[in-house]
Amino acid sequence: MGARTAATAERMVACLAPTRGARVGLRGVKTHVSRAVTTRDARDRARLVVYAHQAGLVSPPVR
Repeated sequence: MGARTAATAERMVACLAPTRGARVGLRGVKTHVSRAVTTRDARDRARLVVYAHQAGLVSPPVR
């Protein structure tokens, strides 16, 4: 999970940094993902992505 967590942290910083000067550590990302999985009663991260798309929280990448 290390490489994916690092990539997630980088994306979170890229989204937050311009407006809030945020810093996000790997431990914070792991905690956030774990809580999201628990809150949504999801089996894994992939189910969170499906939920996010269905809820309109994210849009598919443009190719």
